[in-house]
Amino acid sequence: MGDGRTKLKAVERNGRWTVRFAWPNGFTQFYGTFQSENDAVEWIAENRWMTAPKITERDIARHANLSQ
Repeated sequence: MGDGRTKLKAVERNGRWTVRFAWPNGFTQFYGTFQSENDAVEWIAENRWMTAPKITERDIARHANLSQ
């Protein structure tokens, strides 16, 4: 069993970088497109709040809208 937290990781897909969300229940989802691994890692560092348990897609969208 994991620690019950959502995990974020920078991964390369098709020559572009994205952030992979891995929920404790085994569900994964990709978010964003970044120019480099450093950009993706920086985004993760700025959005550490997203590693809280039970994060939802709605939470991600709400935070993105508030940040604009």
